[in-house]
Amino acid sequence: MDTNSKKEIWVFLSHSYKDYERVKEVRNMLENMSFRPIMFYLLCLSDSDEIDNLIKREIDARTRFIYCDSENARESKWVQAELQYIKSKERRFQAIDLSLPDAQILESLKEFKDQINVFISYSRRCRELARIIYHRLNLYDFFVFFDLSSVKAGDVNQQINQAISNVSYSKGGIFIFIYDENVSGYQLSELDCAMRKGCRIYAFNIGDKTNPTIDEMLSQADAFKINTTADPINDIMKVIIDKAFDHGSIMSYLNKFRFGEAANDLEADLCWEVFEDKAWKSESPYARVALAREYRAGKLVKRNLKEAYLCLQYAVKGDHLEQYEHELNELYELVKIEENKQ
Repeated sequence: MDTNSKKEIWVFLSHSYKDYERVKEVRNMLENMSFRPIMFYLLCLSDSDEIDNLIKREIDARTRFIYCDSENARESKWVQAELQYIKSKERRFQAIDLSLPDAQILESLKEFKDQINVFISYSRRCRELARIIYHRLNLYDFFVFFDLSSVKAGDVNQQINQAISNVSYSKGGIFIFIYDENVSGYQLSELDCAMRKGCRIYAFNIGDKTNPTIDEMLSQADAFKINTTADPINDIMKVIIDKAFDHGSIMSYLNKFRFGEAANDLEADLCWEVFEDKAWKSESPYARVALAREYRAGKLVKRNLKEAYLCLQYAVKGDHLEQYEHELNELYELVKIEENKQ
């Protein structure tokens, strides 16, 4: 059974209540594309802080966002606060101009969906590995094409060519190429098609030897290529999650897999590993501050105040120091207290 056939991905819609009827039309378009749009129109809450905290928690829990742009949205303090919060967390979002005709809005939404498409190409010897990758990626917000599960009745080649087109670079999708020293002509044709369509290619050599033909082809493409280790599944998953998601989205998945209904220690550990590595390498103050706070809280990872202090100190140099100075000083005092107890 194709896991994607019943898959629905949540999308947070940032919009003005004055545009409610128009946004409902956008919601209907998204639902027809197998998304689950979230619209807020809160009458039961009157406390501004309560509303603010609720919406921020909802944003933190989501990975896909659409800003419904209009004059009303630009004049709404709530919509602009939502947008500012999304930007402050360096989350990716798509802006939709509500004044455009339905056909143009639908085209923009299709572009939004294309960014979530993934195609898996694999050599026959890698079939079981590719199957595991397919099922694991389906735990995230992707629409994944895997021939053994996704091909329907009809022209197989046409479906595969269309699926590769759906992940072309201009559409923002991902083409995963898993190979070894023995690559069939069929897989070579998939790679050639992906190159001609300008796909973003992530190539993983899981064999013990190089493949000169593939290496030569990849050298002429926009490709990220790695030779996997003894744990190729983990290597592949780490690269895809790192490249496909921003820091905030990875943190959303981490919380979901660690504490949510979809609890999964394997994926939670993977998300933490990717987030930690990504945050330390990032130039983003947000990512490092978020990491420091996780070290301090000890909720998602073992508490480590020294690491929290060093991480925060590294994160808030220069222009950002004043904003976090109190937090930095507080951490410094906690580290000293901990050292005195030892």
